[in-house]
Amino acid sequence: MPPEMKVRVERARLVTPPAGNGEIFNALELDKVAAAGSEFVFSFRALPLLRMEWHARIEEWVPGHYFRDTQVSGPMRRWSHRHDFQAERRNGVEGTLIRDWVNFEIGYGWAGDLVERYFVLPSMQKSFQYRQSQVERALQTQ
Repeated sequence: MPPEMKVRVERARLVTPPAGNGEIFNALELDKVAAAGSEFVFSFRALPLLRMEWHARIEEWVPGHYFRDTQVSGPMRRWSHRHDFQAERRNGVEGTLIRDWVNFEIGYGWAGDLVERYFVLPSMQKSFQYRQSQVERALQTQ
């Protein structure tokens, strides 16, 4: 998340992956992998003087393909976010395409519609652009 959001992980409960996932975990520290059932509580600055909490759970997790998280409680009426990973070759280079699918509802009628249009959607766009730049930066150093 962009630094100005001052995101903090308040609590985390990791569910480790089940045995038998093959080579995908050879280079990973399994105690740092969040499989389905893992839960996180984040806090973030929604506005300069407003810190909010977001409780999320990983509902589905297919190693090397995707995972989906949902909001347990937080600022939205409903939130589901699927992170897809697909092997892809571009310009002769092997890589991974990362695609996000977000399904959400703010709620609160016309007031929620205004908040979504003028605050939530621009904030989400900025967050995903920031994440993309950080992923690219991390991969360039390897």
